[in-house]
Amino acid sequence: MVSGACSKMQALCAGSDEYGFAERRKHCELTEKDADTMVTLEIPTGNSTAEMAALSQALGGYHIAVDNEVGIKVGREIAAWS
Repeated sequence: MVSGACSKMQALCAGSDEYGFAERRKHCELTEKDADTMVTLEIPTGNSTAEMAALSQALGGYHIAVDNEVGIKVGREIAAWS
């Protein structure tokens, strides 16, 4: 819910959801000792960031997918209502 609300607030305050960020790092460097291949993770918008956060929570076992989908939707609705 927080990611959805933040992405919506960013779009409302800035007039756009786009910010064009890209993270470049070694593949699996946080979990593997021998990470070496560089990868670029494109994060062009606040919405894509919120969706990526939701996916990571589902893959990490913190939430089930429907929790994330509803949470992002409700967060965006709350932000638009504020």
